[in-house]
Amino acid sequence: MLECIFKVQLSFMKKTLTSICLLSLLIFSCTQLTQYTNTLLRPDNLQSDTLTIDITRDTTITTRKGAIIKIPKGSLAASSTTVQLELKEAYTMADIIRGGLATQSNGQPLSSGGMIYINPVKNQKVKIVSALEISLPSRFIENKMQLFKGEQKQDGTVNWTNPQPIIPSSQTAMLKLGQELFINNCATCHSIKNDLTGPGLAHIVKRSPKGWPKNWHTEEAKSDTAINLLYEFTRNNGKLLKEGHPYYTCLFNKWNKTPMNLFPAVVDYDLDALYSYIENESDRLNLPIPDNGILKGIDSCEVYFETVGRLTATVKKLKKEAVDMIVDKRITTNTFSGTNASPSTTPQIDINKELVNPVTHKSYYYQFTITSFGWYNVDILFENLEGLEQSELIVQLKGQYAEKTTLYLIIPSIKAMIPGGPLANGNRYAFFETNGHIPLPQNTSAYIIVMGEYEDQIVFSKQAFVTSLKQSFTLQPEIISKEKFLKETQKINLSDVNFDVKDTPIADTLRKVVKDLKEADKALKPKNFDCSCYMGYY
Repeated sequence: MLECIFKVQLSFMKKTLTSICLLSLLIFSCTQLTQYTNTLLRPDNLQSDTLTIDITRDTTITTRKGAIIKIPKGSLAASSTTVQLELKEAYTMADIIRGGLATQSNGQPLSSGGMIYINPVKNQKVKIVSALEISLPSRFIENKMQLFKGEQKQDGTVNWTNPQPIIPSSQTAMLKLGQELFINNCATCHSIKNDLTGPGLAHIVKRSPKGWPKNWHTEEAKSDTAINLLYEFTRNNGKLLKEGHPYYTCLFNKWNKTPMNLFPAVVDYDLDALYSYIENESDRLNLPIPDNGILKGIDSCEVYFETVGRLTATVKKLKKEAVDMIVDKRITTNTFSGTNASPSTTPQIDINKELVNPVTHKSYYYQFTITSFGWYNVDILFENLEGLEQSELIVQLKGQYAEKTTLYLIIPSIKAMIPGGPLANGNRYAFFETNGHIPLPQNTSAYIIVMGEYEDQIVFSKQAFVTSLKQSFTLQPEIISKEKFLKETQKINLSDVNFDVKDTPIADTLRKVVKDLKEADKALKPKNFDCSCYMGYY
């Protein structure tokens, strides 16, 4: 039943019914209060760390999960020079679920970029008199993220309120520069998401070759980074093509031997910014690593040519024949235009040495200051997220335990955990509006979990699904053991990085291949990849 229908006198019944009809089309922040308070998921489940601070000294702390907290001398006031602060962090989907930290602001769904809790231990009287500086680690930077303050309710749940802008940082300045360079120099031929005249650039750093495939697994190759090769290719792709680098030669051939413009004068800082922007956008948009087949194909071609080459060498000795293969290469030149196209115009931005260099792509940081203790959450409203479409999602609960449960919609890819609210008719629930409407990413793994307690026993049900425009599910929560509950929750794929490219193992094929050249050719020659672009390397 709706909890927010006002009691009125009988004479105003018509007006009340009209109001109810209007309310059904509005966001039901009041109906987001579930019928049952879940006690299985709560902030107390999160690991708590204790920080001992000397308030007379400048203190910088890197937390167990990678946050950086700066506490300047004199920023805390207390009766003692030493204080203890309790710290909790929730950056992953697993943390958010375990802590029952629903991503919601007064009924509005949120996507979280990370949560942190700082508070004096026990009954210590400590006050923040000047701002503490916080940097929360993140896989990517979303410019529309805001800082929300946690309002902890009596039932232990947290409502995120009072959104404030995130402080611009050297990293956001670099990403902005990278965006300008991309628009001015790359966007004519390349998109991050899709193929245009040139290939899409999603995760270009992650999928660039780490070294020269002929020495792929040597220590020397491991020390040769993808960044060096990628930067060299950007400045002068003709050089790598002339040297016959297999990956770039195959890429050149795959795209109709159309050469990329050359940018010989571009400095490292600009390339740092450009490729940091591309990687950040790839992660922000949850794009998979594209498989153009070249890296896998090159690996197979390498084995093919090495094996066939050894056998062919015997034939060559007998016939004393040689075959020379030449790959035609065409190159052009161009200049790299942008705000910072040369060393003389490159801005000397002071990068915080405590932060990870964006080019390594290990972490970005959201930076903000706080002047009071409690929970904080870097979030973005669903309505501001790109790529979401208006959808309809309704869940019906049945069975004797239906009213003793709380249900959540969980979307790991955007770190969202939205509690369900009851509708007026029956045990039907939605997660945003009373008509079931909610903006959702499409074709994305998601879960509905239903949980509660009944006479000291766990009540649970789960539905895994892939999001689409209109969906409805019926779940029947049942009593299960604690062991089964743990197993079921562990089946939820909470991986925050779900990008993976695995090479097809060929060792077994190698062991079985016969020494006869014809059979080796038949067994090892890649079926779906043209090795001709690779042949000049051997």
